[in-house]
Amino acid sequence: MLKLDLKHNVLRPFFLSVILLALVPLLAGKCGLDQRKAFATSVAVIAPLCALSAGIYWFRGDLDLTAALPYLAGGLAGGLI
Repeated sequence: MLKLDLKHNVLRPFFLSVILLALVPLLAGKCGLDQRKAFATSVAVIAPLCALSAGIYWFRGDLDLTAALPYLAGGLAGGLI
């Protein structure tokens, strides 16, 4: 059970963030997009993957919104700044 928790709780977000970090230089270099459009495109690619992941956690009953609330508030505040 510990391996399953490690795989789902640690590795999945890690791989999603690596995709985001690798996609920006790839779009900027190979596709010729400027940095701003490359970042916006990479967010548009990864956002549905994050939503799917959150949906899976929600339907499995593993999503605890009260535990995530401080992180969500911090992300919202950081996004507004």
